[in-house]
Amino acid sequence: MKLVNMQLLSLNLSAWKKYYYHKLLRTILSNHNSNNQIKLTDSPCVRNCCLDSDDMCLGCFRYIDEITSWRSYSDEEKQKITTLCQQRQEDEQSKLNS
Repeated sequence: MKLVNMQLLSLNLSAWKKYYYHKLLRTILSNHNSNNQIKLTDSPCVRNCCLDSDDMCLGCFRYIDEITSWRSYSDEEKQKITTLCQQRQEDEQSKLNS
C-alpha cells in the first residue's frame, strides 16, 4: 500500500510540474507580440529580486522608484527604463568580467 501511495504522490508531483511548466510557457508566450517583442505594459521583473546598496534590483536592474512607479509610466517611459535596464545589466557584466 505504501508503494502505491508513493506512486500516486509521484504522479501528482509530475502533474503539478507539468501544470507549472505550461503556466510559465503561457506567460512567456503571452508577453510577446507577433514580432516577438515583449509588450511594454508588462513588467521587466524576472522574480529574482535583490536590491544592492543603491536600491537597484540585481534581477531586472531597475531602481526601487522605477519598480514602484512602473504601472503609472507611459509606454514611452517604460521603453526608456527598459533600455536603461539593459545598459545597467551590460555595465554590471563588464564590471564582473574586469
